[in-house]
Amino acid sequence: MKALKIILAVLVVAILVFWLGWLRAPSAESVCDNLMSIAQEELGSELYESPEECADDYQRGLTQSIFSYVEEMKCYKNAETLADVEVCDAL
Repeated sequence: MKALKIILAVLVVAILVFWLGWLRAPSAESVCDNLMSIAQEELGSELYESPEECADDYQRGLTQSIFSYVEEMKCYKNAETLADVEVCDAL
């Protein structure tokens, strides 16, 4: 019985680590902050009128799987140049 509790605890911890570390997308706001700073640096202008308008564009779509959404948002969050953003657009 004690071994079962240990196995169950390890499984719960593994699921938690998986969810927080791999399957959790960055917030739309943090993605937008990154994209807007890249645009300001490289273009000298803003991509969006407001952060809210940007965040609306980066919410998960109904037909998009959670896996592809997380991958795409992490790509945008880690982009450093507009060329990197174009790579993310292709995902």
